Parts: sequence; C-alpha cells; structure tokens
Amino acid sequence: MSEKILLIVGAGPGISLHTARKFGKESFKIALISRSRESLQKYENELINDGFDAKGFPGDVSSAESLKTFMDTIIKTYGKIDVLLYNAASGRPGKPTTLRAEQLVEGFKINVAGALTCVKEVIPHMENGTILLTG
Repeated sequence: MSEKILLIVGAGPGISLHTARKFGKESFKIALISRSRESLQKYENELINDGFDAKGFPGDVSSAESLKTFMDTIIKTYGKIDVLLYNAASGRPGKPTTLRAEQLVEGFKINVAGALTCVKEVIPHMENGTILLTG
C-alpha cells in the first residue's frame, strides 16, 4: 500500500493539530504549512513526539508566489497529496465599520485567494483526493 499524504495549510493548535493526529493514526504522513517558523517547528515536534511522520514547510498563504513555491516543494517531497486541509484564516475582531479597506483585502488574500490558489496547485497531484476548507 502506498503512503498517504495529508497537507495542512494554516497549521495551528486547534483544528489543524487535531486533524493531523486523527489522520496520523490512519498512517498518513503529515505536511504542515505555517507562516511562523517557530510555531511550525513546535507543531512538527509535537506530532513527531506523538509518533507521527510530520514535516513543516514555512510559507505565507497571502502571497501567491510563496504559496506556489512551497506547494512545489511539498509535491517534490511527497509526489502527491491525498488530503488537503486549508485551515488558514484571517479575521479581525470588532465592528466591520472599524475596518480599513486594506484589512479586508489582506483577509481576502488569505481566506479566499489563498484557498483557491492552493486548491488549483494541489488538484493535479491528487487521485481520488479530498479537499477540506475550514478557515
């Protein structure tokens, strides 16, 4: 049986790590993407210490160039993706009337454009795969 790959974009302590552990128990290798190298290393180490095969890749989903670069690196590393979890999200607390237009554009880059770019990059490397959008 060939190895199964879970790619988590927007790795964090909640949904991401719980999903990683659930899929890890099903023998998936776990690829994690996060902007923060420090957080990424922490999550990678937690999963490895729990006995899972995990590797972190730093990247910024608000940048299409960065997204394409780290997606290319992940595909070169694993050859395919079986499950994509797009969990990156940007949100600002408070009333919408207090937001500046630039904040909305930045949120759109992460919440919508990043998800679209990620899906478009991963689909050619999936066979009967699954895409989960939670962010």
